Amino acid sequence: MPYINVDEVYILDNTGAQVDQVTDLPYADAGLTESQQAQARKNISAGGTNPNLLDNPFFTVNQRGAASYTGNVYMVDRWKGANSRTTITVNAGYVNLSTNSSGNGFLQQKLSESYTGVLTYSVYVRGTGAGVLSIQDSNGTSLDDITIDNPGNDWTLVSGTYEATTPVAAVVFRVNTSTNYDIKCVKLEVGSVSTLANDVPPDYGTELAKCRYYFHRLNASGAVNILTGATTSTTSATFVLPHEMAVNTGSITRTGTITVNGQSVTAASQTQTSAGVTITVTASGLIAYNGAVLNLASGAYIDISHDL
Repeated sequence: MPYINVDEVYILDNTGAQVDQVTDLPYADAGLTESQQAQARKNISAGGTNPNLLDNPFFTVNQRGAASYTGNVYMVDRWKGANSRTTITVNAGYVNLSTNSSGNGFLQQKLSESYTGVLTYSVYVRGTGAGVLSIQDSNGTSLDDITIDNPGNDWTLVSGTYEATTPVAAVVFRVNTSTNYDIKCVKLEVGSVSTLANDVPPDYGTELAKCRYYFHRLNASGAVNILTGATTSTTSATFVLPHEMAVNTGSITRTGTITVNGQSVTAASQTQTSAGVTITVTASGLIAYNGAVLNLASGAYIDISHDL
């Protein structure tokens, strides 16, 4: 059988104090009691973490760029308010979720794929009043939830574990009437232990790329030629954004002055293709079957949304 010749193995408690020692430990027959094995597993995992199944869990990506959002709209990337009473205020390192006196406020993330099995969901929060973190199915029905009551001014980690037979399709945080909470991060992970305490904000570029799979804002700090393409008639031109997005209907909106070859864009549409997202714009006075340049004036932008 496989054998690792280890002269001394120490079993430590959660304070780091030695509670036992094993010598000449064989790989297949450690000779540990069940409690020692459990403690050893805790030691191994104490500084580890599991992948977060949520995107933008620390709310660091905010392509829309607003300082606050209200209503049943997407806010910081991948997070959406669930009704008109919900307000999210974006701060450095956290967001604030609040609701008015008319009812509850909700912040949710719909998952790109559903999950079953043993899952742990957790949140770092602070604030006063009552709040609830829940996991839901695709119909918006709560499968399991954690009630949070007056965590106070210090960041508090709250977590729950649930064995899902019905697929989990969303994670939702709710605050009750006239309540507000600061939320630093949220996590959904496989397994029965929360590892959120060991997490740090992910690399911004990596998280931005994941968020752009669902929403992409084309903008710049000043006037800029943003894409090159070709005219297909005297009134239309097409451009390809070489970037894969989620496969659903999607939408495109324009803000500010946008031109193609110097002519004002009056309409735009988008479709997902194998090459990326094809953007078709309408403008008058173009030369058919010619090169085309899409220009954004200062402050203008184009939003392409494939949010779930």
